[in-house]
Amino acid sequence: MKVLFATDGEEPSARAGALLGRVADPARSEIVVLSVSDFEVAMREAESHHHYSADDAGRAARHATDEAAEALRGEGFDHVESRVEEGDEAI
Repeated sequence: MKVLFATDGEEPSARAGALLGRVADPARSEIVVLSVSDFEVAMREAESHHHYSADDAGRAARHATDEAAEALRGEGFDHVESRVEEGDEAI
């Protein structure tokens, strides 16, 4: 089974990842963990760091995908790829 798991690093995404870990078969699943770095993500990061930085948004997106991928690997999934794309996550 091929699965695209989108995450923004927030708690609802973590719960979705935990659910995926319970319902998918680790031996038969290929998972791509995806996050999108965009202006809104950068602005959300700016609120906590008090400055705007597209680099910070990219790092936050990378951290979200890496964290989710590592959690899935911890559940026994061997075929996990993490990706960050630039743009509008709604498209």
